[in-house]
Amino acid sequence: FGLCRIRSGDWNDCLDQVGNGGEGVSIWLSMAWLWANKYFIELADYKNETDHLEIAKQRATEMRTAIQEYGWDGDYFIRAYTDEGFPIGSSKNEQGTLFLNSQTWAVLCGLDCGADALKYAEQHLETDLGIVSVKNAYSEYDPNIGLMSRKTPGIQENGGVYLHASTFKLVADCMLGRREAVAASIKTLMPFGRDAEPYVFSNCYFTIEDSYRYGTTGQSWGTGTAGWFFVALLNHVFGLQANLDGIHINPCLPPAWKRCRLIRPFRGATYDIQFEQRGDKGQIAQILVDGNILSDTVLPYEKGMFYKVYVELI
Repeated sequence: FGLCRIRSGDWNDCLDQVGNGGEGVSIWLSMAWLWANKYFIELADYKNETDHLEIAKQRATEMRTAIQEYGWDGDYFIRAYTDEGFPIGSSKNEQGTLFLNSQTWAVLCGLDCGADALKYAEQHLETDLGIVSVKNAYSEYDPNIGLMSRKTPGIQENGGVYLHASTFKLVADCMLGRREAVAASIKTLMPFGRDAEPYVFSNCYFTIEDSYRYGTTGQSWGTGTAGWFFVALLNHVFGLQANLDGIHINPCLPPAWKRCRLIRPFRGATYDIQFEQRGDKGQIAQILVDGNILSDTVLPYEKGMFYKVYVELI
C-alpha cells in the first residue's frame, strides 16, 4: 500500500492484533506521518537543505496519494488494514464501521476531502455526551482487532466519548474556522457540570446504554487528554502558532469569549496577550504590540523582552 505499518498498535494501542504479522497498515498513522513530514519540509526549506527538501516533498506526494487511494471509503476514511488486507473502520465491516480519528486527522494533515469526512463523522458519531470514538462498537471479541473488541461497547476506545480523540477534533474545528463547533468541543472536554472530578481531565465518558454508568467518567489523571488539550487551546483556539520565524497569531475563539488573556513565554521573550472580540466574524481587525500596529500576524521576539499584545477581532 505504501502506508505506515501498524504492527501491535499505533495511537490506539488497543488495536493490538491488527498488524502483528508485520503486514497490516494504519491509515491514521500514515496521516500523522504526513502531518509530521510537513514540519520536516519547513525545516529543510529554512536550512536550505535542498536534497532533503525534494525527498520530503516527493514522499509527501506519494503518501497523500496512497492515503486517498486506499483510505477513502466513499464518505470517510477507513482506519487500517489487517495483515491479511482486510479493512478496519469501513462500511464493509459489520462492526467498528467508522472511526473518529481518521476523519479529524484528515483535516490535520491537509487532505482535500478532510472537511467532508469530518462533517460525515459528526452526523454519525455525535451524542448528547459528545462525539464517540467509533460507530457500531465491537460487541464481541475479534481476533483481527484485539483488546479494543474485548471492552464493553461504550467504554473508552470502543465507542465511548474518548476525550483524547476529542482534542484532535477541537484542533480540526479550529483549522476549519468552525467557532461554534470549537465552543461545543471545549464544553465536551471540560469536566465541569459532569459526574467527574472537576479538577482533572478524564480519558472518556461512558456511553453504555441502559446503564447507571452512562455519562460517568473512565480513567482520570493518566490520560493524553490534558497534554493535547493544552496544545489545542494554545496553538489553535488562541492561535499562537510557534514557527521558525516567530509566533503567528491565528485564533479561532468561541463566539462567547468576548475578552480573554494569557501569558506566553517564547524563546526567552514573554508576551502578555489580550484578545477582544468586538464583532461576530472572529476575524483579526488589528494587532498592537506595545501600542504599535503590527503590519502582519507574526510577533517580534528578542530574548529578555516583555511584550504587551492586543488582538482585536471583528
